[in-house]
Amino acid sequence: MKKNMILAAAAAASTILLSLSCTKQDDIQSVSEARVFTGSIEQIQTKTVLVDQVKVNWSEGDLVNINGAVYSATPKGEGKAVFTYKEGEEDPAAQAEGINVAFYPASLYDGKGIHFPEYQIYEPGKLNVPMLAVSQTQELTFHNMCGVICFALKGSVKIRGIA
Repeated sequence: MKKNMILAAAAAASTILLSLSCTKQDDIQSVSEARVFTGSIEQIQTKTVLVDQVKVNWSEGDLVNINGAVYSATPKGEGKAVFTYKEGEEDPAAQAEGINVAFYPASLYDGKGIHFPEYQIYEPGKLNVPMLAVSQTQELTFHNMCGVICFALKGSVKIRGIA
């Protein structure tokens, strides 16, 4: 009887230990969800930086694709932001290499390549310039990927498009 009680106690203890060591999959935070990035926009004079004292700042909720996952911006001063996870999973190969590749806007990259929008729509107060950042840390410096042309139009003729 004493031997059976010891075996029963050991079985109960192992059952408790096993149940404590197991967690539901939902409770496990993914690598993407756990990471927070900081970003800044290139401010030095290069061929891709804006001129004539134009300052580009992040807007609340700007979406950035970092290694395949989407992060949301919280502005933190002139040209700076903190990016927190919103959705998706980071590419395991990028995680293994330890290189962070970020695209703005997030819609530029679809996991297979970069796709520039066929049409750019002007939004007053917002400049949707495609940018790229590559870093081995969680601090990202974004550089413009292409140029922006500014037209000064005068007169009463309506412009329907520029090709």
